[in-house]
Amino acid sequence: MKAAELRRRLIPGLHRVLGAFALWIAVFAPAELVAGDAPSDTSPPNIVVIVLDDLGYSSFGVYGATSIATPHVDALAAEGMRFARFYANSTLCSPTRASLLTGRYPTVLGINSVLSGRMGRASLRGIPDAFPTLPGVLRESGYTTGHFGKWHLGVLPRFQPGRRGFDHSVVPAHSRANAGDSYFDRKILVDGTTAEASIGHFTRVVTDRTIAFMEANRERPFFANVWYNAPHKPIMSPRAWKERHPATPAGAYAALVEYADAQIGRLLAAIDRLKLRDRTIVVVTSDNGATTIPELSLNGPYRGEKGKLYEGGIRVPMIARWPGRIAAGSVTDTLHATFDLFPTFADVVGVQTQASEFDGRSMLGVWLGDTTDPPATPPVSDERTLFFESKGSRELRFAVRRGRWKLVHHKTIELFDVEADPGEMFDRSGSEPKVAAELLSAYQQWRVPAARIAYTVEEVRGDAQVEGSAYRLHGGAITLADDQRFNPHDGDFSFTGSVIVDEIGAWQTVAEQPGSWRLAIRANGAPELLIRHPNRDRRARRRGKPREVTLATTIVGAGRIGTDGPHRLGFTIEGNSRGNSLVWLYLDGVLQVTDVLGIRSLSLPGGPVHLGSATDPAESLRGTLRDVAFYVRALDADEMARPAAGSVGSR
Repeated sequence: MKAAELRRRLIPGLHRVLGAFALWIAVFAPAELVAGDAPSDTSPPNIVVIVLDDLGYSSFGVYGATSIATPHVDALAAEGMRFARFYANSTLCSPTRASLLTGRYPTVLGINSVLSGRMGRASLRGIPDAFPTLPGVLRESGYTTGHFGKWHLGVLPRFQPGRRGFDHSVVPAHSRANAGDSYFDRKILVDGTTAEASIGHFTRVVTDRTIAFMEANRERPFFANVWYNAPHKPIMSPRAWKERHPATPAGAYAALVEYADAQIGRLLAAIDRLKLRDRTIVVVTSDNGATTIPELSLNGPYRGEKGKLYEGGIRVPMIARWPGRIAAGSVTDTLHATFDLFPTFADVVGVQTQASEFDGRSMLGVWLGDTTDPPATPPVSDERTLFFESKGSRELRFAVRRGRWKLVHHKTIELFDVEADPGEMFDRSGSEPKVAAELLSAYQQWRVPAARIAYTVEEVRGDAQVEGSAYRLHGGAITLADDQRFNPHDGDFSFTGSVIVDEIGAWQTVAEQPGSWRLAIRANGAPELLIRHPNRDRRARRRGKPREVTLATTIVGAGRIGTDGPHRLGFTIEGNSRGNSLVWLYLDGVLQVTDVLGIRSLSLPGGPVHLGSATDPAESLRGTLRDVAFYVRALDADEMARPAAGSVGSR
């Protein structure tokens, strides 16, 4: 289904701003006000989302900071709601930010690591086209949308803010490291086209641009997405702020957080000056926990830091203010995560959605002090389950949170009662094996369906036919719509399918992505996987010869594909940007061969995937493919052996 179709389904009857206003009025009658003065008019509220970068849980005074002064954020919490159990959807920036804008798990989006902006190693992924975004939905509901600050959700033009629902944007111009440059006098890219030189600290530049955006759009609803780099490394603040603290890493961090707080104060003051306070929602949170600084406990009583799935890596501050709707000084223990923001704002605006369109769930009932029985958002003790994944150098780490329990897998399984043991000091997997088994089973049941790519058939050529979930190729070919999740450059990728071969004795292509990979059957029935990637040898590159790695069954007596099928055929690529990439080839769930690619990244070009040969019908499969499935993750032998349930994609 195309993105435009999804958006039309998300927003029935709300393509004109007056329709959105009317629906909002119907949903929120004055009698529902919780506290404070009534909004000044009946327009949908403005929305300002502020996300800090690598901010630890205890970096604000209201969250326990003792050596950092954050009066503006603390005042915001006193005027709104503070969340005690709020989680980032990842231990890293890009996955969490993608979840915020889509309401989906990072795994669903194929984003489980940082989408690098480094020159020569630019990410080839971003938010997939198939997923509606928060700014896109708000724009179709009559909002003006603007993004200001860090992006890190794809460096290619197709992934820039202007292509993801934002009317206006100000982001750092891409250089050697998108988030690692100096905070001072950075080059910026305005609205995706105009490169400018900015003067001063980037946190102030972002604030200035946001204020100008609010001033220009004060007469209509606006969404301002404010993503500060602070307090990400390199930790830099203006001299006047730096001199307030000792010349230590802890002092530098405190100075930068305090400077960010001052800029948040400027945003809040501008909202008041524009007389927009009563009809503006302001949210402040972080994309993950902080990097460890020995002299400073950044993540409060929690174990771990950025990059780790312990509480210190994913438990973050969250404050929401909405005068007249959210009770001042309120605190909630409900269990929520970053991807809950999209469905919450959809509810606020009045967009009609289905639960299946989001992985997150609305917090609006909690914001409004819902007293229904059962509550729209149950307390933390309910059975809501949250899943987290983090890509290590050679392993996929994961965590599961349900009620008071949390399962963590970092090489081994650990189980913690995070209510009684918030520091995750005591592993309970031995004393509570049933709980550990239940959470592990929940993760195993979630992981493969969540990683599955719902693809679309774009073209059928030659003698190929589509019959439900079966593809009768007969020498023809089927082209699937391009989806960047097919590209293993920035993460894992897998293909599985049941193959029925009409004849053996000629080389046949089962599926391929030209220039990246090709899965075929040899004349003797042996499966073959060809991986193409640039040769790192300079002399070979000058001769125009890419390196090709072929994985094939070479052991006598190993698996073969015959006409007695169906046979399950599949492969997994672990596209590891920090070490050697790994490739596995399976037949009927049995590992045929594996190889380690001696490169730091596959650097494959991506593009449409074809079932059969894209160029030569004579080399296409003479037979049928069933239960074809693609995944944005590595699968093990058991998962490779199981046929995918049902049919996916638009036919």
